[in-house]
Amino acid sequence: MSVPGLMLCVLWAAGAIAGDLKHGAAIEAGAYAKAFALVRPLAVGGNAQAEYLMGRMYAQGQGVPEDDYRAYAWYRKAADAGVAAARGFARAELDLGNMYALGQGVKRDEAQALSWARKAAGHGDMHAQDQMGDRYADGNGVPKDKGKAVAWYRKAAAQGDRYAADALQKLEEGANEAHRNEDNER
Repeated sequence: MSVPGLMLCVLWAAGAIAGDLKHGAAIEAGAYAKAFALVRPLAVGGNAQAEYLMGRMYAQGQGVPEDDYRAYAWYRKAADAGVAAARGFARAELDLGNMYALGQGVKRDEAQALSWARKAAGHGDMHAQDQMGDRYADGNGVPKDKGKAVAWYRKAAAQGDRYAADALQKLEEGANEAHRNEDNER
């Protein structure tokens, strides 16, 4: 097989495995080791999707021992310099934010957590948009603002996020109930 043909096979296999990992499909533990072997050279070569997958594998201990420090380093590589937005890896930004929020692999830093979550939400990640809705609804790291919460929940719900749709419905029902109570008091 030619070198380009071999590279195409490796990229296809890495993409297939990456798709399974990205979507959380249940694959056998042995497949994670194979995925690691296929994805690592691509990540070292600067492939942003592979960098993100390396972060996920280290964060979840898939094919490698769980290592929050290495997970952070790979997520950071995938998210830095706008790669997340340019190549659709906003999830790396959200995962970085979550690591800062929990102090996993890095010193706990709520400002960094918020910054990365906001970037991911702005780049279209529905989970980050839901998280931003939660933050504004609860006043977690930002001033409480139901209007902004609704806006973020709507964006996430439009992409199919059930949690955001439920939260949006509860906020809207609460607002409707408040209006009914005001009308009854008049």
